Amino acid sequence: NADIWFKQLPGGRSVQITKHQSEDLQPVWSPDGDRIAFVSKRRDALGDIWLVSVDTRRGRVRGKPIQLTRHLGFDQNPSFSPDGERLVFCSDRDGSLNLWIYDLLSGAVTPLTVHGGLEPSWSKKGEWVVFTSYRYDMGGDLCLIDASRPESKTSTQRTVFPITWEGPIDHQPRWSPDGREIVFMRYDRDTNGDSRITPDDNASIWKKLLNKTGSVTPEQIVLGRDEIQLTTEVHHDFEPCWCVDARLLFASNRGGGLDCWQMPANGLFSETPSAQEQYMLVLESFGELITDEALYQSILGYKRVEDYFLNDSLWVARSLIQMGEVYRSLERYEDAKRIFQSVIDRFSQFIDLSALAKLKIVTLGLDSVDERIESCRNIIESVDETSSIAAEAWILLGDLYLEQGERGQAFIAYGRLLETEGRVQLKPLASLKLGELLQLQGQEDAARQQFLNVQKEYADVPIWRKRASERILSRIQSIENTQEKIRAYQLILNDARGVPSLAAEVQLAIGRTLFEDDQYDMAERELEIIPT
Repeated sequence: NADIWFKQLPGGRSVQITKHQSEDLQPVWSPDGDRIAFVSKRRDALGDIWLVSVDTRRGRVRGKPIQLTRHLGFDQNPSFSPDGERLVFCSDRDGSLNLWIYDLLSGAVTPLTVHGGLEPSWSKKGEWVVFTSYRYDMGGDLCLIDASRPESKTSTQRTVFPITWEGPIDHQPRWSPDGREIVFMRYDRDTNGDSRITPDDNASIWKKLLNKTGSVTPEQIVLGRDEIQLTTEVHHDFEPCWCVDARLLFASNRGGGLDCWQMPANGLFSETPSAQEQYMLVLESFGELITDEALYQSILGYKRVEDYFLNDSLWVARSLIQMGEVYRSLERYEDAKRIFQSVIDRFSQFIDLSALAKLKIVTLGLDSVDERIESCRNIIESVDETSSIAAEAWILLGDLYLEQGERGQAFIAYGRLLETEGRVQLKPLASLKLGELLQLQGQEDAARQQFLNVQKEYADVPIWRKRASERILSRIQSIENTQEKIRAYQLILNDARGVPSLAAEVQLAIGRTLFEDDQYDMAERELEIIPT
């Protein structure tokens, strides 16, 4: 069974507060830190509100827990008023789950809502209570109610205001110490693969910025805006709350069991002075990591660029491109397409970035081959012919034609890239692909010459040298007869004059072939003449 404990931070000892055979749960500190209100099932299986006094300095309980509510039904989710004289809690005492206020001096219980509510949290100044409601969305939204103006079934005056709206499932709101932010738990991704978003999925921790300065009023709150995701859905994170130093505590299964964890109030990505620095912070923190946790954290980091610098369109667009790439790495192709499409729709003023987003959608392979061919042609027409985007579009176009079996059109596409003036990126790849096409057509000598051209022209680029030599040597390696294989290698040696790296590689291959055929003396002589 569950009991109540407390622990002094950062490294204090854990102290047990309750010890009972029934469950004690949902503890909440009083503002003065001398009392803990909690839910106990020791006299009611659905729970009552209890109160216990504690001496935190000495780490012990003062007296026995006191039962506050005695309704035979559901009484849960207590939260103290700022003056410590009242508790707001959730109860079904009127037949449905609503918010009620308990006066600690008189013991009086009065209703605060009549159209439903649970998981309340009282603001630090006392004006507002935030809570979870199903009145607008069956999954659960967060709402505010004026603590001094209870809801009425007969009044037309509005007292409840939504602060999150539709789509995700939102629960467990808690006010920040300054009263301007609310941290909460959200389900917004299908993590168990059942094609639905439900409480069976993993939840993550979010926060909602209500107001940067001044008092909070419902009119200032924009639905769907200023909502920042703090943890990923790789683990199940829930029950968030604030520490006095503005750090956040939350429960999580990320360690294997359910434990308390803490993090900075802004998660792993605090706001930087500029959008570019915010963008670079993600690359520096997670650019080299490939675990699911790291990839999802990088998505949160790129989201921060838009969260904090909405008006810096250039870096927002670049961040979205990176976010789409991460979704692709996670094999969430529809999400990647959605992100790339948002760049096209929102940032058409950046021609190259918009074209790059279109190119990324083509590479996802979600559309028909004909549609992707048309997209490649449109991209090529929209950008400078010497740009890397145009080069990649020509390569993709050739690949798509090959997929359709149109070798002639593929040859033209790769060739158009080679006709581009200057040392354009991906030109060597076009040469390699042309060589492969020639091999398919049985033109081995022409193909070898194409690969040799790459070796010579890009001798200073190791990756292209390596890819060209692999294609030159790949056909020979499948020859089984030793003498025939050596003759084929010697033929390449004649062509490799002026390409020392290839000549050395071929000479080494000859020596290796002789060695595998137990011709050790001849192998040694061949290895001795490897050029240095």
